[in-house]
Amino acid sequence: MSNPSVTTNRLHFEDLEPRRFEELGYQLLHRLYKWERLDHTGVCGNDRGIDMYGITKDGVHCYCQVKRYQKLSQSDIRDIYSAIVNNNKDGIEPNSKFILICACDLSKQVLDVAYDEGYKHGFKSVEIISRTKLESLLYNGHRTLLRTFFGAGSKRQETNAAKIRRQARAKKNVINYCCPVKL
Repeated sequence: MSNPSVTTNRLHFEDLEPRRFEELGYQLLHRLYKWERLDHTGVCGNDRGIDMYGITKDGVHCYCQVKRYQKLSQSDIRDIYSAIVNNNKDGIEPNSKFILICACDLSKQVLDVAYDEGYKHGFKSVEIISRTKLESLLYNGHRTLLRTFFGAGSKRQETNAAKIRRQARAKKNVINYCCPVKL
């Protein structure tokens, strides 16, 4: 007898603030690769066309863009690459990778443009994590991110009474740790 399949619900990425969606992208990338460094540059205002910049342990320079858009067109993709190229006057690092994380699914035409433009602008590799792949990654192997960003994905739902008891125990433990009773 075969095992039953697992049904997953569509995630509402649009419910996350844009900055929070960037944080989700950062946390996911942090788990997917081994990094020498990974900087979340998008939170500081002018991000020079990239939301994250990192160098893997293998020495690959990664330029990452995160878009919470409901739809990305071919011109949107071209604009993303133009922003990176125009704002990095020294050029991109050789042997670099471009990673796009987006909250929507992309048509074949848009995917073709995304890969073609990436190679045209000098990226050695391009990785696209669109909605379906992003959901799959979160449901299959990164459930802690589901809980953190959506409050979902745990096998056991905690009742309000259980949450109150857990919080009371935690408060009691903190008090006992900070202020032990001396006899």
